Amino acid sequence: MGALMIDQPENMFDQMMTDPRWHGFGYLRTRKFTLDASDPDFPAQTERVAEVDAFLLSIGLDYEALFGWANSRDGRHFADAVFGGGTIEEAVDQRIAPKGARAVLHRVRAIDPGMDLGVVEQIDAMLDRIEADGVRILWAAESGSRAWGFPSPDSDYDVRFLYVRPASDYLSLRPHRDVIEHPVDETFDVNGWDVRKALRLLVKGNAAAGEWLRSPITYRGDAAARDLLLDTAAQVMPFDGLLGHHFHVATNNLDLVRRTGRAKKFLYALREAVTCRWLLAHGPGQVPPMDLPTLLAESDASAEVAEAAGVLVDAKRHLVEGAGLPVALTPVLYDFVTQQLATIADYREQHPQAYDPEVAEATWKAVDETFLNLTKTEG
Repeated sequence: MGALMIDQPENMFDQMMTDPRWHGFGYLRTRKFTLDASDPDFPAQTERVAEVDAFLLSIGLDYEALFGWANSRDGRHFADAVFGGGTIEEAVDQRIAPKGARAVLHRVRAIDPGMDLGVVEQIDAMLDRIEADGVRILWAAESGSRAWGFPSPDSDYDVRFLYVRPASDYLSLRPHRDVIEHPVDETFDVNGWDVRKALRLLVKGNAAAGEWLRSPITYRGDAAARDLLLDTAAQVMPFDGLLGHHFHVATNNLDLVRRTGRAKKFLYALREAVTCRWLLAHGPGQVPPMDLPTLLAESDASAEVAEAAGVLVDAKRHLVEGAGLPVALTPVLYDFVTQQLATIADYREQHPQAYDPEVAEATWKAVDETFLNLTKTEG
């Protein structure tokens, strides 16, 4: 891991050299005194000093909090680990780094350069206010048409996030809400789920949280938490439940198309129907891609269907939200969607899901373990 690039005026090691309270803090305080310029390992050791220094400063703890951690058992173990041949990543995974280190080490951000940066700043501010109320956001990403590759010029921002509460909240006799919502307006649609709710829905086959975790547009996130949740989803999501989720979303959106004629709803129905086709083609344990072109290519849809879908997506990029469907462009797609839904309905009727108590027990054990892992570091 290279040294983190941060804007900090103070140097933690210089403070440690002049403040006697750091006395006894193992390798972390004495490393500068023990370095020898003639040692072949000198360049690597000085780089490690700078790397650890930058990492600790990037966490954002004040001096008193960092001092308290540094002189704790965890602080000494951290120093021994990172200067004894280990890595910062390994020390963080051992949970001996300061609180907040994991989020800094694994943080993720991926913003589309075509997005309105002023709006992105407002989204960041909303997420900051949510965390200021006492939860930690594990993942915040864009959902809907922007993430799926067919936004309109005036598409709103569909921000979805997963969060975790302090461990004490989960032990309280008073239940806490498991959703956080921001009032919907013309620009923003922002809401999130408690990770406990998300894990429960994964067991039922709800694909929403998994899609948020794979969104190409990420406002903030913990890569380690994302990977853990995606691994858990792959392990516990029932194939029939996942297929049923996409089938019902496609059916509901197709009903809306029939009533409203909106291009947006038809593309939603098309994407879900193609996802069903992809799942049948690839089988259980596989994760479908999010964007429509890749879904079409990997589900062996005909060239005629893929071309018609591309024309409709391009047309939607020039239509305002709520615009009617360009009927002349869609007959082949409409037939394709209805045929796919009929195929899925037949498949589900012929392959009813049987309840297996041993599988159910293993499933709940797996999601419990993930939940405990994610809440372990919460105060």
